[in-house]
Amino acid sequence: TTGSLTFKQRTGKLRPAKVDLKFTELELAALAVSFLSRREPNDPKDINSLAGRNYIMGRIMARIQKEVNRAIYKGVENAGTGATGGLNLFDGLGLKLTQGYATSGTGWVGDIPAGNKVTSPAATVTQANILAELQKIVSLIMESEDLVEYREDDASLFIPPVYFQYMCNALDAALSNGSQIVSKVGADYRFNLLPNTIIKPRSYMIGVDNMVWTPNGNLFY
Repeated sequence: TTGSLTFKQRTGKLRPAKVDLKFTELELAALAVSFLSRREPNDPKDINSLAGRNYIMGRIMARIQKEVNRAIYKGVENAGTGATGGLNLFDGLGLKLTQGYATSGTGWVGDIPAGNKVTSPAATVTQANILAELQKIVSLIMESEDLVEYREDDASLFIPPVYFQYMCNALDAALSNGSQIVSKVGADYRFNLLPNTIIKPRSYMIGVDNMVWTPNGNLFY
């Protein structure tokens, strides 16, 4: 078709991290005799020397990584008052998907077909219905002429960690797995009808009530 080489891309953005960190002389003295001084003592001859410098900077970088991780799905750029830290750094997957499905309104993009979305998900996912909700994902893919082409491709289903817990508990209890929707293959959980799709819990989906399936080549950063 004429649009076969039109790429509908979402491009990641580089964002600066700003950290305001100040130590008083008393705090510097306390650091010099703390447990950090055993790991990385300061140089008493250097006024700028800081006990545990690498450890402290490592903790700062870890916090920055945590803030970025929070925004991968739930971020909304410049979200305003109340959206502090990582949540207003950039538009996350949740907003990108919403804009992709929308065909009107502010910021709509409309380049994700309505048929790529489960039309009747449960209002609340629980251990009792998690396997049925996963089966809806499988049915969506298998019944779509476009999506079923990717059945054999390496793919991922990204889910909140609590959904993963529900799934594992449901499989262990055999609550509703008569149709064998999901099986454990080695260390991974996979759909029986989508053998190359791995179900992956992700910390950036904590608090999210959604699941996202994608061929691995379609989602990269």
